[in-house]
Amino acid sequence: MQNNKKTIVDVKAFIAFFGGPASMRSTWARHKLELTKGAQDKWVMRGVVPTTRILEAVQVARAMRTPFDFNHFVKVRRKK
Repeated sequence: MQNNKKTIVDVKAFIAFFGGPASMRSTWARHKLELTKGAQDKWVMRGVVPTTRILEAVQVARAMRTPFDFNHFVKVRRKK
C-alpha cells in the first residue's frame, strides 16, 4: 500500500501566531529567550520548527496566558 499523504508544518502560520517575525523575536526577548531572524528564516526554508523552539513557544504562550496547540500548524497534504 502506498501512502499518498505528506505531513508538513505551516511554519509561517506558527510565526504569525506570535505576531510575525519581529514581534516573535521581541516576545522571546521579553521572556529571556534568544531568537534570531536567521533562525526563523531557516525554519521557513526547511519547513521545520525545532523541538526546543516548540517547547519555548509553549512556555511563552503559558506566560502570556494564551492557548497554544502546535497541532494547529501541522497539515497533511497529498503528495504530488
